[in-house]
Amino acid sequence: MKVNQKDLSDLFKEHQQDVQTIEGGFRSKYMTWAKVASIMNKECPGWSHHCRMNPSDGHPLFDAPDGSMYFVFYFKDPENNEYGDFIYPLMSKNKQNALKRNQIHARIISDHQRRGYVAHCCHQFGLFHQLWSKEEIEDNEPHLKVVKHEEPVLHNAYRTENIPKPEPIKKNQYSREELVSMIMNELNLKMKDDEQKRLWVLSKANQYKIQGEGSKLQQMTVLQLRSCLQELENGKF
Repeated sequence: MKVNQKDLSDLFKEHQQDVQTIEGGFRSKYMTWAKVASIMNKECPGWSHHCRMNPSDGHPLFDAPDGSMYFVFYFKDPENNEYGDFIYPLMSKNKQNALKRNQIHARIISDHQRRGYVAHCCHQFGLFHQLWSKEEIEDNEPHLKVVKHEEPVLHNAYRTENIPKPEPIKKNQYSREELVSMIMNELNLKMKDDEQKRLWVLSKANQYKIQGEGSKLQQMTVLQLRSCLQELENGKF
């Protein structure tokens, strides 16, 4: 008989002081895997986290059709009952591409096992889901960068070869991941209620007829993401 698992979704309130922030080109809020493990051991004694082994080689990594790799995790309750599989890919540092076998070393396996554990705790128990819903937060940078140029110097009325040409205003070409991060930042700045943010994203997904599972923002095209970002920056929400 399976043990009723706890709902840990409200624990974020009493552990907000444990949230850490990585500063840099973007800000990322996170909870260390060690802290998550400590909370899990306290709140769910007897539960254990496991990694399935690939029967083809006895190793903990499975091959996706394109050659990239992923873990298959599962929990066991105190009665030794197994729960549903949780797929977790091994991603590149910028989280844009899944890694293939020849790109993976022991440190990558170790780091992703710990990150996968934290993600699985959120998936299975709702633990710190508030952080995952705001996973990517980026400083709001202006889209246009004005390039300064020197005033032209006229040597005489007939010579113009030494007049420097003004450089055009350059528009940053943001990637899909960067646009998603900037949208999340705008949502967090302008909407304090998580439900309001969720409904806004769903309304845009419906507008663009996006019906797939998973992140609606991740399924949008770059043009659609740019349109969403512009609306948020212009206060249209």
